[in-house]
Amino acid sequence: MAVAAKEGSAVLSRFWRRCRRFQLKAGPGRFSIAEDCRFAPRQIRALLRRLASDSSRKRVEAAGLGKWVRRRWVPSPSLDRQDSVLVALRDGPDLAPFEILTAGGGLLDGRIPFAAILRDYHTKERLPKTGLRLFVCGTIRELSVVRTFGLAAMPMKGLREMNARRLRELTKTLGWEDGTSSLATGPIRLILVNCKRLLVDAVERPEIRQLAHFLARVDESLGIDMSRAAVWTPDEHELAKFRFCLEREDLIAAREALLESLDFATYSIAAYSDSAFDPRRKPESYAEALAEVGRAPARSKAFLDEEHQRRTREAYECLVDRELINPVLEQAAKAGDHGLATGSIDLR
Repeated sequence: MAVAAKEGSAVLSRFWRRCRRFQLKAGPGRFSIAEDCRFAPRQIRALLRRLASDSSRKRVEAAGLGKWVRRRWVPSPSLDRQDSVLVALRDGPDLAPFEILTAGGGLLDGRIPFAAILRDYHTKERLPKTGLRLFVCGTIRELSVVRTFGLAAMPMKGLREMNARRLRELTKTLGWEDGTSSLATGPIRLILVNCKRLLVDAVERPEIRQLAHFLARVDESLGIDMSRAAVWTPDEHELAKFRFCLEREDLIAAREALLESLDFATYSIAAYSDSAFDPRRKPESYAEALAEVGRAPARSKAFLDEEHQRRTREAYECLVDRELINPVLEQAAKAGDHGLATGSIDLR
């Protein structure tokens, strides 16, 4: 495997130079995707023939670009469409890619190469600048968008297929066991992006709830702590601010809007794995708000506990004002009872 990877990596950089830069539409405007994210080349079969003549069939096949079958090249399924998005993983910004990530996995590895993603210089550079958050994206195109905003990202594909050994290796690498990752000074948090079309609307991904349920089962049944994983579920208001910044071609402001929304739209795995849990439903009565405050510690567990407590406390205080304090103040004003009014204000 190591020999094959070495032979294949020699072809990747030449292949990558043939891949095409692209832009994505955001409202009336467009923005350029990051340099390390490109479309697959046009006329892929002709390119494979050229690479094989310059190098060898063996090296082209070792790179995962395609197979030589019945005297013709059959491209990898991940490269057979001109709009296939590819992401280069590198050890440095000016270095050749050591792996290329596709919708089906790594070209060299064949699977989703989590170790390679964490080795990538972009991931290591961006994690400390964004609160040690690693965003888990549903599609490779979505991953390319998130990386363009200067955020570290990995694909969701492959997580549910990991066995207990690989899950423990991943959590150890992320620093969930001893609080210190090999990549950062603290544990890295996984943020599942629960937004089917990040640039269009706030439609949820049903597979995110399935993944949240899987991770909750891992925590419960295998004893692998998943409390540092969470689900980001932005609503239309939060996405509208984000998209407005994109339409004005201000990627820095768009990133800040995205990070700011994490404080208001992030929920623990324990909460989101509950099929009855609806993140967009707000408490409508005093009793519901009180019940929400009681459930908050169990739902939030160790992840973002203070943020969850703050949100539920604000909802509780708002409903106390509406259901209890304000009616008493109105009653005191009508009755001219200064003592009752003063006591109601003190309750705040």
